[in-house]
Amino acid sequence: ASLTYMLGWVYESPLRVVEKSDEETASKERVRRVSVNDDVFSRSAAAKYRFLSRNVVIPDGCTKIDDFSFDGFGNLRSVQLPDSLLAIGEYAFSNCKHLRLIELPSSLRLIGQSAFCQCEKLVSVNLPTGIMEIADSTFAFCKSLEIVEIPDTVSSIGEQAFAGCERLRKLTLPDSVKFIDKNAFAYCPRLTIVCVENSYVYKYCLSNAIPVETYVPAAR
Repeated sequence: ASLTYMLGWVYESPLRVVEKSDEETASKERVRRVSVNDDVFSRSAAAKYRFLSRNVVIPDGCTKIDDFSFDGFGNLRSVQLPDSLLAIGEYAFSNCKHLRLIELPSSLRLIGQSAFCQCEKLVSVNLPTGIMEIADSTFAFCKSLEIVEIPDTVSSIGEQAFAGCERLRKLTLPDSVKFIDKNAFAYCPRLTIVCVENSYVYKYCLSNAIPVETYVPAAR
């Protein structure tokens, strides 16, 4: 180092700290993990739809519908959710007596308890792959609910999750389901559960006197 200094040469020490380029720093800043709370659709934002709107479009970029946002919105008929949505809060759409149509985006990962309870006109729901839990009372007393598609990522079904779904006739539960809480299917007089023979679900149905049909899972 002394010799190069005396001769006027450039000396680069192996201990020198090399600063990251602006481009590299900017690139890393762009790669940021998306958070559920990045853009929350709040109860106050929903308030303007209470009396005037039957059809609601949640704006793009929204990551969560807040707890109780549309609770008791009697005029609500349909909701369009963005592909950015990660979570639906507790009681978010509960007691929406005339809600008939809601398509859940593939981005969705969490549905809070009682999110759709007492949605008496809701006929069908397709849960996207990635949902791991059907929480307590999620669809309780959805009296018109007939079709529910449950992905093989779901591992648990909460207490009274489908209680009072009077028209629910057939529900296919994948082998991934390892826990079903009490009264999950109470007051479902027409229900038959389709599951893998000798699975946890199969044994649960036998123990709780729920009609059951079996199927052979597809080979992986």
